[in-house]
Amino acid sequence: MDDFINFPLLGKLLVVAILAPAWLPVIRELWKEINASLVDEGGIFGERPTDQEALKIARKRRLSGDSLVSVPRDGKAVRVVAGQSRSVQKGRASRGF
Repeated sequence: MDDFINFPLLGKLLVVAILAPAWLPVIRELWKEINASLVDEGGIFGERPTDQEALKIARKRRLSGDSLVSVPRDGKAVRVVAGQSRSVQKGRASRGF
């Protein structure tokens, strides 16, 4: 029975599964940011956009601005997401470390 079940492997998989709520959001945001930065080339696994799609993408980028901007406030760096109102940004700024 011990040869069939690899307990060290199961232990490692259990640790990965338990810590998933901590690292999955980070991986998801990295994926979104990298995919957004490569949108001109079709994203990570997509096809290159047509001329009309490229114009739409460029227009959308001009309107939205940078996706993440670090703004120093009272000696702390605060994450500001482009396109949000000031009240939402202040709400985000009050939370955190």
